[in-house]
Amino acid sequence: MVPKRLKEARELAGLSQEKLAQLVEIESVNSRSRISNYEAGRFTPPFDFILRVAKVLGYPEYYFYTVDDEVAKNILENHRKVMNCNDNPLNHILVENKKLREQRDEVRRLLSQFNDCMKD
Repeated sequence: MVPKRLKEARELAGLSQEKLAQLVEIESVNSRSRISNYEAGRFTPPFDFILRVAKVLGYPEYYFYTVDDEVAKNILENHRKVMNCNDNPLNHILVENKKLREQRDEVRRLLSQFNDCMKD
């Protein structure tokens, strides 16, 4: 795991180390220091911890293991695009369908205006 990815993801979510520990259900007196150690790279967290963090923060788990910053950024952007479409599997289709209906209605309106002009 790349330690800075954990810290960046937590901070972007606006979470303290204590709050993240609560959300991922770390049951320990030293949960904050445990996360601090993970973020500093002193200890490597278990994979199941990263799975819980990924789920809570809405990140793909492999984001936390990618060394290249640019690749990590692309992974996150693509993941978010997919998740936006997956919130409602028909979301993308519905959006496109709405656009097509609006275009159809505009064409009908213009044809109606044209026909009115031709009658005069």
